[in-house]
Formats: sequence, structure tokens, C-alpha cells
Amino acid sequence: MQCSLLLKYQITCVFVLILYQQKLHCCAHWINHILDKITEEINPHQVTVFTSKSNSYPATQYDVVQRNIVRRFSTMSIDSTTKVEYLGDNRSWNVPVHKNPREARVLYVVLQNVKNGSVDVDILKELFRNFVNFAPIPQRPKCLVIIFGFNGTSEKSMRSIYSVLQFAWEKNFLDVTILMVGEYDLPKKIVYNPFTNAISNGIFNNESELFPQKLNDMNNYLIKLPLYKNGNPYISYHKNNNNKIIAEGCDLDYIVTFSKIINFNITYKVFYPATVDDKYKIYRKLRTNEINTIHIGMMVGTMLPSICVVYLSYGKHAIRKPQMTNGVPILKMTKLMLNNDNIAFPFERGSPYLEKFNFYLRKIVESGIPKLWTKRREYKAEGMINRTVDHSTKESQMEVEITLLIIGHLIAMVLFATEFIIQ
Repeated sequence: MQCSLLLKYQITCVFVLILYQQKLHCCAHWINHILDKITEEINPHQVTVFTSKSNSYPATQYDVVQRNIVRRFSTMSIDSTTKVEYLGDNRSWNVPVHKNPREARVLYVVLQNVKNGSVDVDILKELFRNFVNFAPIPQRPKCLVIIFGFNGTSEKSMRSIYSVLQFAWEKNFLDVTILMVGEYDLPKKIVYNPFTNAISNGIFNNESELFPQKLNDMNNYLIKLPLYKNGNPYISYHKNNNNKIIAEGCDLDYIVTFSKIINFNITYKVFYPATVDDKYKIYRKLRTNEINTIHIGMMVGTMLPSICVVYLSYGKHAIRKPQMTNGVPILKMTKLMLNNDNIAFPFERGSPYLEKFNFYLRKIVESGIPKLWTKRREYKAEGMINRTVDHSTKESQMEVEITLLIIGHLIAMVLFATEFIIQ
């Protein structure tokens, strides 16, 4: 009897061990695929893993994922349940603050277990809020959220996941991917595209991109730009019959070209800055997403939150005098010889548009298009001068003719009067 029970116990243990090994094998397969994709798409200098030690779900897959990330990449682990004491305080988490987080090839990985059968949406939203607020420079790197133990497919549970992605976009996080990991199945990949307002939900397989490119076509998405009342002599604007702001001027050439390349629309918000402090308030609206970028290329870039591309000599000058830039770094510099040395386009540091706009800005400059813009403006200006000269010449000729006519009439009248007197 005892031998029989012992045999059953041994068989059960072997069966459980086989299931456990099968689970680990399945887990290892998709984990390696994810890590390969991270290397291929990002090749990060650093991965910061945010864990939640209070989770109660069995942590088999959770631990395997964390261990494999640590083996593959330079990794820092942070307990995400630690509260950030106040805005701009990096000491609570001790996460490295990158001056150019999108350029630094940093990846945030959030690991979370399902709690009581559901995803803790509030914790995830709080994390994205803290990513922006825990440091003076908003950190918005690419984010991979892996949720373990999620077997629910109900409409309510999926809506909660969608709300996290939409909240992340409200905080200007463009590249956020959520992987839902079940017991044995391959993970489900959920991605939100704010430009099409669509959420994709499918199995993460060998053909899947971890972070699909969303900025190739912005689908007529509205980009918000500021206009300053009497603040820029190179831009003029008026309102049409539909009360829509129509702006024109040489400083808009770049942003209008961007809009045609990646298919977005432009809307304007007019400000009335009276002092430098008022302008700083406008620049801070980049952080709150009230405006998306500032389209003017000019030397006042020294007091703006970020610089996209700047001419080499000016870039060196700004780096030599960091006190003038308030600690603002130069993101990239180009040795291309431009007609002027103030092609600096400010973005909010960590802006989701920064990389793509920077890429196309360099392409535009390299193509020589700005020189054509300059020639076009010179041609228009020359045409206006010529038209003014021609108009002035015609007016002068007319004045001479009228004067001669009047003089002729006066002479005739004098002769007539003289003849009358003599008679």
C-alpha cells in the first residue's frame, strides 16, 4: 500500500516537473524573441526595469523575464511602488536622468502581475505620470509593459488596457507596447496609434515589430504651433471668413514641408507675450502638450527647452556657455554650410516628434531646398521693388505731363490776356 502511494506521488511529481519544464521552455522561447527584437530595434545602452514587489501572482515567468533581461543588457531595477516625493525629485527612484532621453537609446520595461484577476490600471497610469515628473527633464523613452497571468478577454478588461495606452499618449509617450502573457500561450501585443486613433491587438510572433513606426504617416493629425502677436517679423497671419488662422512667412517653410512629408495638419494658437517671462510660460506649454513644437528657427533657441539641429559654430558657442542655455544641451549639430547660422528648432525634451523631425530637417538642409526658398524670397522681393520702381516711374511721367499741360494752359491764358489788353 505504501509502495503504491509512493509510486503515485513520484508519478505526480514527474508530471508536475514535466509541465513546469514545458512552461519554462515555452516562456524561454518568446522571451528570447522579445530580447532579440529589443536588440534589433533599439540596441539600448541601458534598460531600466520597474518591478512591483507587492504582486501576489506566482512569479515563475516574471522572474525568468527579469533574469534574462539582466543577462542580456545593462540593467537597473527599480521598485515602482516607491513613491516619488515631489515633482522633479530623482532621489526616490535614483533613475539616471538623460538630457536627451529619446536619443540616449534607453528602454523602460514595466513588469506587472495580474492582481485579483485584473490589471491594476491605476498603478500603470501613475508610473507614466512619474516618468514625466520624477526628473526636471521629462523622460519619455520607449516603454515595454509586460503583464503576467492575464487570461481575461472580456470587453471591460480590454478597455482598461486601452485606457492605459491612451493615458500614456496624453503624457506624450508615443512608443508604448503592452504584452499580455497567459499561462502557456504566446503573448498578445497591444499597441495604440494616436494618429489613426486605432488599437491593434494580436499575437506577438516572429514577424511582429515590438515598436512599430507610427510617424511615417500622421494621418492629418493636428500639430499645434504658437504664433506671437508682434513677436516675429518674419511671420504674418490673418483670419479667413471661417475664422481660421492663415499664417505665412519664411519661418514656416520648414514646418510646412514637414507637414507634407509625413502628412499632418497645422493649427495655430496665438499668444500675446509682453515680457521674457511670458515667453517662458509659452515654452513650458510644450510640457503640458498645449503646443507640440515651436516652428521658428532663430537665436532665441538658447532659452528654449531643446534644439533639434543647430549650425556648428552656434552650437559650439552654446555649449561653451551653458549658463546662457540654462543647461540645455544641443541635441545634434551639422557641419552643413547654411545661409544663416540660426536654424534651431526647439522641441520639448523627450518629445515624440523629435527624432523624425530631426531626420527630415537634416534631409531638407542637405537637399539644398532652403537655398531655393531664399532665392524665391529674393525673387519676390526684387519683383516687388521692380513693380514699385515701375509704378513710381509711371507716376513721375504722369506728373510731368500734367505739369506741362498746366504750364501750357497758363501760357495760353497769359498770351490771350496780353493780346486783349493791347487791343
